[in-house]
Amino acid sequence: MKRFVLKITVAAVVAATVSLTPLALPPASAAGCFNYEFIGARGSGEPGDYAAGDGSSVGMGPMLYQTWISLNKLAVTAGKTVRSYGVHYDAIAVDNGHGFAEAIHLGVAFDRSVQMGADDAKLEMSRTHKVCSDTKFILGGYSQGAQAMGKLIASLSADEKSRVAATILYGDPMFNDSDTLSNFSNYDPNHSGFNAPRTPWPALISTPVVSYCHDGDIFCGLTTPGFTIGSTQYFIRDFAHIKSVQDKNKNDTLFTEHENYDNDGNPVEAAAKLAKILGFAAPASPKTAPSDTVFVIDSTGSMGDEISAVEANVVQLAKTIASKSGNYRFALVDYKDGAEQGDAYQAQVDVPFTDNTDVFAAGVNAITADGGGDWPESMYSGIMAGLNLPWRDGVKKSVIVIADAPGKNPEPGTGYTLQTLIDKAFAVDPAQIYSVPVRADAEAVAFMQAVSDGSGGTVTSAATSEEFIASLESAIIQAGSAPAALVVGDDTVETGADTKFSAAGTISDPADPIVAYDWNFGTGTPAGKYDVSSVEPVVSTKFVTPGTYTVAVRAHAQSGLVGLATAAVVVADPPSDKPGAPTSLTATGGDGSVSLQWKASAEADFYVVEDGDGKVIDTFAPQFPDLATVAWSDALLDPGVTKTYSVRAGNSKGLSAAVGPVKAVTTGASTPTPTAMPTPVVTPEPTGTAAPAATPETSRLKLAAFTVQAGGTVSFTGDGFTAGQNAAVWLHSTPTKLQAFTAQSDGSLAGTVTIPALTEPGAHQIEVRTSDGSVFADLTVTAKSGTTALASAGVSLDLWWPYTALLLGAGGILITVSRRRHRTAD
Repeated sequence: MKRFVLKITVAAVVAATVSLTPLALPPASAAGCFNYEFIGARGSGEPGDYAAGDGSSVGMGPMLYQTWISLNKLAVTAGKTVRSYGVHYDAIAVDNGHGFAEAIHLGVAFDRSVQMGADDAKLEMSRTHKVCSDTKFILGGYSQGAQAMGKLIASLSADEKSRVAATILYGDPMFNDSDTLSNFSNYDPNHSGFNAPRTPWPALISTPVVSYCHDGDIFCGLTTPGFTIGSTQYFIRDFAHIKSVQDKNKNDTLFTEHENYDNDGNPVEAAAKLAKILGFAAPASPKTAPSDTVFVIDSTGSMGDEISAVEANVVQLAKTIASKSGNYRFALVDYKDGAEQGDAYQAQVDVPFTDNTDVFAAGVNAITADGGGDWPESMYSGIMAGLNLPWRDGVKKSVIVIADAPGKNPEPGTGYTLQTLIDKAFAVDPAQIYSVPVRADAEAVAFMQAVSDGSGGTVTSAATSEEFIASLESAIIQAGSAPAALVVGDDTVETGADTKFSAAGTISDPADPIVAYDWNFGTGTPAGKYDVSSVEPVVSTKFVTPGTYTVAVRAHAQSGLVGLATAAVVVADPPSDKPGAPTSLTATGGDGSVSLQWKASAEADFYVVEDGDGKVIDTFAPQFPDLATVAWSDALLDPGVTKTYSVRAGNSKGLSAAVGPVKAVTTGASTPTPTAMPTPVVTPEPTGTAAPAATPETSRLKLAAFTVQAGGTVSFTGDGFTAGQNAAVWLHSTPTKLQAFTAQSDGSLAGTVTIPALTEPGAHQIEVRTSDGSVFADLTVTAKSGTTALASAGVSLDLWWPYTALLLGAGGILITVSRRRHRTAD
């Protein structure tokens, strides 16, 4: 599989203050050891603020820091201790020295940063194990840090892997959509990471991995397997899918879904999952889902003895819900019998949706019990009135029905039936109906049981009016505690194609996990009934007839509570033929790059770019498939070379003939040949007991800032050197000796060096060279007068506007693409 990269060049300056002191908790024993150590690798460009203090994430980045804080609270209640350690590595950001291509994990500097993170985490595991052999490790990574943790795990021996208790990842660039045992959140099951999927986790490590990916996250959810044409499977970078999610969610940038794990509450939820894995006391539900709740009350005369208690308890319970949730709305409906019994109405909305509990209470207290001339009532009308209210998108929807009598099926006047009701409940995406029969009348219970069963709710009976409050409270608790289900899949598919749907984003109390899923694919099975069941959260199906289908999932918790969710999918016949070849292909050489542009082909779903030998360089679906012009760029090239390209259009029927070849010559200055490095002067080792000799594997180097202006100074610290050893500090790319230092008696090294004023802006390295070898740290040098904007993965990236500028400037799609030579995966 080839690896590809979207390139958007922007400028950025990223600085981070570094300390050698990780945040620590009180020792777990006299020996100072902990039950667990949480090793967290921050995301691209997140601050390396290793020292504890106000606003610090102790070098782990905000996402992992919040995960650790939440996990530690749960650990304390279980009498366990969890120490934190922020991985010391560059976590290079999107900046003028590397460009967006390198932030997508393909640049040399990025690869070096990932390896540095993996090496430092491994060194920390070794250090801790030497003094605390019983301490287990929890590995955490976000974005670039997730890839570093993957590289670390792949490098561990069987014995080292046995020390890892669990792993938590967010936005992994090597996310594998088929790894259903490890994957969580609302990821699309048809898309994997930007850097192509790694081997499923169970084949790499036996302990659990919890990997979160959001649908539309350009780092973990971009690549789709695409089509198999002939004997070749084309893996497509699906920019169109990312754009569709962006539009649907009204996201600000291409990177919103990569940055909002914290906003979605995933760190708290992940901590609860980790606590469950580690055997801590089962925590309460980690996330209160936003909710809309409609109370539907039978107000006929037979409720006269109960109506006062109903009113008082409904109001009290509504206020209780409000006190425990910051995102709720209530509505109120009452119903009677009908005109044939002399009632003025069958059902009416007394209070539309409101978050004002006083307004809601006034509406409840105004209900009077009268009317109704026979035993069954117009319950369906009451529920339908509630279902017809304007529900919010994306919230938990519940209807709580309180009655002492059954309804009528079918209902006079309206013609409503049970299936009519269930269809409507699912159509509002969906609403679950929870029933409270006040007197536990057998006929009423049976009628309400059918309503609740069909909609995924429950029935709690009250045999006497005294038991009513307990029953109503139980219904409220169940409505709030039931899983918040979610189903995700591609919005559009072709008939006959294998189509996957995922419910892995379902939220449930970790103490009450999901144990099974029921699926209705909308192909004729009535709402409330299901086509297949599964234990895993991902299923696959094929649609044979074009149309729009509503796919529903029912997620069963261990307790018996269920959550429901629906999603629409548009199914169309595949194209009748493969697309025609693109036209008007041009190639323009640039600074270490070549830009191609061509006119789009009708019926094309993706394009294949080939080199002069006919080998595939890239396969991608344009973000804006309806525009007339498509552009592509090959970057990270040497200057002064001639490149040859051809382009084909493709869809599920096959590939077009190639257009081209076209040629272009790259521009830019040649990279100067480095001068020979002088041999450092070696001072004899001091007499007495010497510290162990340092090697590049045991020595570490950390900079106080990753970015410095030419002519400015940068401080550094290091450890693991030999006591009294001479160390020369060099600046690369053009080797320049800056200053010499001597390691202290404990093997530490510290100092400040000045960056020459004429240093060329861009990516450089600081080298500390000793007789035992060298250690390096990346440094970006900026011009004295230049100031650029912050850009980082996970810290308020806003790269959409420069991207838009590129689009507008070309009058077409400028999704520029770079490629690197094949490398072995983690």
